[in-house]
Formats: sequence, C-alpha cells, structure tokens
Amino acid sequence: EMVSEVEGEEAWRVPEAHCWVVCDNPAAENAPDSRQFGPVSFKDVVGRVIYAFRSATDHVRVKNSPLSAPGDNLIMEFEREGVQGFK
Repeated sequence: EMVSEVEGEEAWRVPEAHCWVVCDNPAAENAPDSRQFGPVSFKDVVGRVIYAFRSATDHVRVKNSPLSAPGDNLIMEFEREGVQGFK
C-alpha cells in the first residue's frame, strides 16, 4: 500500500504486474521516477535486477543465471567504485 505524505490523499496499491521505481541518486535529484509518472508495467521494464534494497537493513545481491554473472560482476564492481568515490 502506498501512502502519500500529502494530507488528504488516499492510500493506494501498485497494480498487479507493475512496479514502483524511485531514483535514489543524490546527484540526479530532479530525475523523473514513479513519483511523477506513476507505476511502470513489467512489460515496459528492460534489464534485470542485480541488487535489491528492501530496507536499510535488508538488501542483497540477486543471483541470476551463471551466464549473466560475468556482466553482473562488472556492473557491481563499477557501482562499488562509484559509491566509494562519490563526494
């Protein structure tokens, strides 16, 4: 259930076969995400998940097929370096 911070707006659910996407990059604070354009249909998603954040304490690397592991490893290495180098 999605709950708005705007007083008077009713709570609602993301429709089945849809997801809610949020940009969490501080350098891209004005990047459009579901807060502007709403839920995204799964059929419109291109790519795959390699890391999932469920909460501040519950996050994990997603295990994909062995064939995709080399590419996933490169992306994770780049992301780790980017986070450590972010100022």
